[in-house]
Amino acid sequence: MTIAMFEPRVSDREFAEHNTEIMNGWLANWCRSAWRRPAPCSHCGHNRLQAAQVRGRARPAKNRFTGILSELGLNVPKELGQ
Repeated sequence: MTIAMFEPRVSDREFAEHNTEIMNGWLANWCRSAWRRPAPCSHCGHNRLQAAQVRGRARPAKNRFTGILSELGLNVPKELGQ
């Protein structure tokens, strides 16, 4: 669904470059705020998980997300490599 939603924007003949630039900016901002400082995970039975634990549990989703970004030709923010 994600690819179907964003692919037309990154392949648009007239606006692809502009759309890609905007989406790369969104991704960079999101990663700076969300990936570095994950929110507490109360729904998984722990009041506070350490950032490393959250990253470890999120790895499968992160790998899928980076694959989607690559398929769309978007930059994979450096924070996702951590």
